Amino acid sequence: MAHHLTEMHKSHYWGFAAELTVDFAIMYLVMYTMNNSLSDFHFNLDNVYMTLMMVAPIVVVMLIAMHSMFPAQRLNCAIIAVSRHRVHRQLCLRALHNPKSFGCHPDEAAMPDAELAVLCR
Repeated sequence: MAHHLTEMHKSHYWGFAAELTVDFAIMYLVMYTMNNSLSDFHFNLDNVYMTLMMVAPIVVVMLIAMHSMFPAQRLNCAIIAVSRHRVHRQLCLRALHNPKSFGCHPDEAAMPDAELAVLCR
């Protein structure tokens, strides 16, 4: 019986990954709803980062709200840590490389905050 529960919970985690992938795709495409035609569609890396910013909190909310489906606490902590770290790191790198997209003044970007540099390692 315990083996069956383990397999069942594994399938929950795979389903969770599939759902997050679908959520990502939908949110990414929704950003382009104001386009008039397919010719107006252009890949934009900022939209990928923004979509990750929206999906990352969903990871946390779903793992907490449906904790009975996801009983592996270590795995849950690892999933949350990875989702937070990946998004945070990508946003830090993006802010350093393209400060105007985050409303930073170019002079500030030339000499990034020491704390930001530490966070972006």
